[in-house]
Amino acid sequence: MGGIGMNLRIEISKDYSNEANMRSQRDAVEALAAEKGFSFHWTVSE
Repeated sequence: MGGIGMNLRIEISKDYSNEANMRSQRDAVEALAAEKGFSFHWTVSE
């Protein structure tokens, strides 16, 4: 009998007043997520 698959979903958010800073931080978090084997998805709301 096969094992049970599990999925961990983590949501984080932060407000930015500058789009360039937001993009820079998004890219840094995406790189860290990939390094640890996580998929990375993002959305922007105004």
